[in-house]
Amino acid sequence: EDKVELPRLTFVYHSPAFFKPGDAEMDIVGSVLAEGTSSRLYQRLVVQDHLAVDVSAYQASRLLGSLFHVDVLAAPGADLSLLEAAVDDELGKLLAQGLEDGERERVVARIETSSVRSLESLHARADRLNQYLMAFGDPDGFERDLDRYRRATDESVASWARTVLDPQRR
Repeated sequence: EDKVELPRLTFVYHSPAFFKPGDAEMDIVGSVLAEGTSSRLYQRLVVQDHLAVDVSAYQASRLLGSLFHVDVLAAPGADLSLLEAAVDDELGKLLAQGLEDGERERVVARIETSSVRSLESLHARADRLNQYLMAFGDPDGFERDLDRYRRATDESVASWARTVLDPQRR
């Protein structure tokens, strides 16, 4: 352990590779857990328990294999074992109960919006075309990419979360 002003806990899990089955579902899981102040982990760790000052969860997608991260910046003086237990509790709730009504739909709408906005610059569009050419063999992959999220169901997201977020595999 390093001596730092605010400690950080990081939980990392092996997850599906970029554009492979489960990759989009794990993007959705990351958003449900930690995107915005109304997210599950933010509400529990920052607002309710005051154990953290910030939290993030995301699918770091890579071509050969990805990593799913949960990063928690502890509040001053927070007990890290309580913080870890609270993260495990929230992940356990997601694994046991799945998504709440409307969570997936809200996340998919945000993903669609941010995907369109990300193409505003010519450089970003060229990068995306190259990415699709490499992944799909065809640069015209924007709809195909978004369809991965649109096809995700509450059940498929919960199933992938249970597969990836196994507490014994972090």
